[in-house]
Amino acid sequence: MLHPSLDYRQPILPAWITLWLIFSSVICSLDVAFTINRPYTNEAPYLMTTSFYTPWNFYSQVDAHYRTTNDSLTAATGRVMLIEIMLNFVAIALGFARSRHAIPLAFLTTVMVFWKTVIFLAMFVFEPPTDEPAINSNIGVFDKFFIFWVPNCVWIIMPIIVIFSLWNKLAVPSRLIDRYRRAAGQCRGDLSFFNDQ
Repeated sequence: MLHPSLDYRQPILPAWITLWLIFSSVICSLDVAFTINRPYTNEAPYLMTTSFYTPWNFYSQVDAHYRTTNDSLTAATGRVMLIEIMLNFVAIALGFARSRHAIPLAFLTTVMVFWKTVIFLAMFVFEPPTDEPAINSNIGVFDKFFIFWVPNCVWIIMPIIVIFSLWNKLAVPSRLIDRYRRAAGQCRGDLSFFNDQ
């Protein structure tokens, strides 16, 4: 039996998570466009460099992977981001449709974003000596922190918050699993049961 206090006209994903998925998808789309379209986005004579991608070019003063035109790391992460972006929008659509698959998909894409960012940042921690370090050694500690670490850590902290928020929605109490499975084929959205002692 469905809980009467639930408003079934509302999307199943919390509004702030939907907004985060949209924000993340837009920023990641711009990021992919920046890395795919180099040198048009990171060299001075091109119009896109001087206007639209100024924040990315500012960031690339610190991160050598973004400064390098043919960098394989940003090319690989860009391809992964395309999958994340697509899945984010599918999760949002499923949320508005109140599909029971919205929460697991939003959880999955958030975990993907989290681990991709962890792997990306791991490249910058205790990196082996190379001809050109990944982080510009001519930039001060303050600039490295605010230009590199703060923006990247947003994609660690926000996914952790979303993961913790969605975790409890994914976990069906073990005493309700059989009832949930029987009802899941008949209903969409949150399922709640009365008189479960």
